[in-house]
Amino acid sequence: MTARETTGLDRRRFLVLGAAGLAGVAWGRTEEEGAAERFEAFDRDWLLGERDVARRTGKPLLVLVFPLERSLTRGIELGSFLNHATPEAMAPLALAHVVCARRTVVEEAFAVGPAADEPMLLLVETDGDEAARWLEFDPDGRFRRSTGTAWRGGPRRVAEVERVRRRNAAIGARLRSALLGDVRSCAARAERCAEVLAAADLERLEHADDVGALDLALVDRGAAQLAHEAARLAGSDRESDRSRRASIESALAAAAAKRLREGAPPGARWGIQEPCGGWIEGEEEGLRGPCGMAHVPPLGRRFLDFYTGR
Repeated sequence: MTARETTGLDRRRFLVLGAAGLAGVAWGRTEEEGAAERFEAFDRDWLLGERDVARRTGKPLLVLVFPLERSLTRGIELGSFLNHATPEAMAPLALAHVVCARRTVVEEAFAVGPAADEPMLLLVETDGDEAARWLEFDPDGRFRRSTGTAWRGGPRRVAEVERVRRRNAAIGARLRSALLGDVRSCAARAERCAEVLAAADLERLEHADDVGALDLALVDRGAAQLAHEAARLAGSDRESDRSRRASIESALAAAAAKRLREGAPPGARWGIQEPCGGWIEGEEEGLRGPCGMAHVPPLGRRFLDFYTGR
């Protein structure tokens, strides 16, 4: 069996919703031997294992949640955010270990209360109490199915792009509130981070004159330390402090982007959709549909393909 066959993707299925204005690849399961095991490995035990990974890195666990009803839209929405969000919106992600999981798996792994609609984000703290909570927000920008030339250009497309940007801003604001918060919450995250960082890493972070020159892997490991410093500088009117804070924000955003864009978060893969087909990144072959029959949502070309199982 080839590596491509073991992914469990049905290469003959291409979903075209041209009349509805939303196009995508229908990544379905096959009945090939071994495919089910690959998908079903992303279960409760796997997710609890990712929580343990988060704990060892001194970060909370952030779960990007796939809804109860299978929907390509969620993968497009999250892909749009991770690939096109502003640095301000991306920076908080450096403070979390980010994974993707089905809602059913999330609810099996953690004691979470009811959520409005279909929640997109779950935050699990790893500092002892391990409280899990949905991060709810007003998206104000879910992809809408349109007709005619909605995706092709003109005022309708411009409006959709603005809608996506508003949704990305709403996600980013919710993440900032949950992961950065105020100086006190940043201090608590920094203390937890310091417990797992090597002494040499701590020294390099504390004495870095130019945060932008730090290795992004170090910025990622010590994100909470840098975020705490930025929080302490937030109220300063000194130009040097404002410049330092901006450099930290930029470095955090770059570290998060490197980790989450170069490789998909655990539990998902990066997929590409085009008007003539689509594919999973890193695989040799993709799908082809009738060219011009489908339209790619604005800022939605690269999307997250979740390992959803049955």
